[in-house]
Amino acid sequence: MQATRHKKIRYAFIAVLAAVATILLLWGTRNAFLHIQYKYPNQDYFANDTYSEIFHITYPSTFKTASKLMKQVDEAFSFIGTGFEAEKRFGELSRYSALIESYPNVACEEHRINFIASSFHNNTGYLWFSYYNRLYDNNHSSISGSGSLMGECLVRLTLNNVNAEWIVENIEEHP
Repeated sequence: MQATRHKKIRYAFIAVLAAVATILLLWGTRNAFLHIQYKYPNQDYFANDTYSEIFHITYPSTFKTASKLMKQVDEAFSFIGTGFEAEKRFGELSRYSALIESYPNVACEEHRINFIASSFHNNTGYLWFSYYNRLYDNNHSSISGSGSLMGECLVRLTLNNVNAEWIVENIEEHP
């Protein structure tokens, strides 16, 4: 009976140890991937201390806020209309909208955004994401775009909390 109990404890210990090792391995892989993908090609665009934010873990308690902001980013990319309408709806994020003043023959858009990291403290915060986008005319010919399928643009949003709502105050971007 005692030997069986010790075996169970040993197996439980090994399982916990394996789980911790797996988590550490995955975290290290994530950091290595982010380091290779974002750190080296873009080091001239952002300060080193700013770059370290990419490696920040977004905790579950703040992921809801980050998801809401990413939804706003997605909506800004999807919007096709006037600059006035875009500015009114999205503020600083309107720069990612397809403005008919700039592209009068735009018929549709395609984009991909990828959340990287975020942090929110008191009334300030930041959010990192990458993106690729294209604008097309009625013939489905590309008329504008940023990034490529292999090389996305890297963006850092500086955020302020105003009346319990996170507002984009500044956008830094590496093309």
